Amino acid sequence: AFDALAVVIQKRLRAYYSRKYHHNYYARKAYVAAVLQKGETVRQDLQQQFQQQLEEQQMQQEQQAVERVQQLAGKLHHLRSTESC
Repeated sequence: AFDALAVVIQKRLRAYYSRKYHHNYYARKAYVAAVLQKGETVRQDLQQQFQQQLEEQQMQQEQQAVERVQQLAGKLHHLRSTESC
């Protein structure tokens, strides 16, 4: 009889200790909130970096287009003088 009661008491104490120290609901909730916040921060940083890359790429394409037009205009300048004749 005593052994059975000791087993029940030990079982309950192990369960209490496990809930209190190993599976702490509030600590886990705080950890999940911290992970979500960190994920949101990283996502925003990546979004900003992506937008900067798009802007740089667009500016580079515009610059290449201007250079191409200038290059073509330089090659075809001799045709301009014959056009008015």
